[in-house]
Amino acid sequence: MGVEIHNPATGRTIVVADDRVAAVHARSGWERTDALAQQADETMPEHADDLIAWIGDDPERAHQALEAESTRPKPRTTVTEHIESVLDTESQED
Repeated sequence: MGVEIHNPATGRTIVVADDRVAAVHARSGWERTDALAQQADETMPEHADDLIAWIGDDPERAHQALEAESTRPKPRTTVTEHIESVLDTESQED
């Protein structure tokens, strides 16, 4: 699954491998096209403890964080465990 990015200067849209490649292209004026990923990038903290606090018990944020965390070369255990606990609670409530 890639990340779609767009260059407003050229009108070109391409799909790159992952968030890290998209970030490199962003330095050259490329923009991500999926709004959820842009929102997550703008508001989601990087530090594990801050990210866990940001997620809290919000399933929507847990889903956003799971998507972002899964793109990391080495997903963080503490973050992943917290995400799973939030999503498990959500599925038990349904």
